[in-house]
Amino acid sequence: MTPSARASSSTRTASGPPAASAGAPAKQPRYRFVCQVPEGLYNDERRAAVTAAMTQAVVEAEDGSWPHPELRVAVFTCEVKDGTWGGGGRILRLPDIYEISGGGREAAGQVLAERRRQEAELILAAADEQAGRSAV
Repeated sequence: MTPSARASSSTRTASGPPAASAGAPAKQPRYRFVCQVPEGLYNDERRAAVTAAMTQAVVEAEDGSWPHPELRVAVFTCEVKDGTWGGGGRILRLPDIYEISGGGREAAGQVLAERRRQEAELILAAADEQAGRSAV
């Protein structure tokens, strides 16, 4: 991801005093990170890398203050649907973001087309599976 595209992402962090855990006050802090990017900028590898990096940042920040920090970190890697990401007073679609970051509009179109194709294949597979169950 280019620096400009990276700047098009957002991360929200929720932490604070230990909250309740299983009905009892938590003895250690828990962390929740919501990392959002425009649709088409995440893939499985990038999601895994973001999750690992956010978890490692907490491990380093706590510096051994509490045991097992990796078990107290939740990372949500979310994509914001194309056409609903705004910046600079306007809606930015993935081709706009690619153009700003130097990636080219055509590459963004290919990324979104591939994403749509994968989604359609999943829907069709689920429909075929459901039709197979109904026929029995």
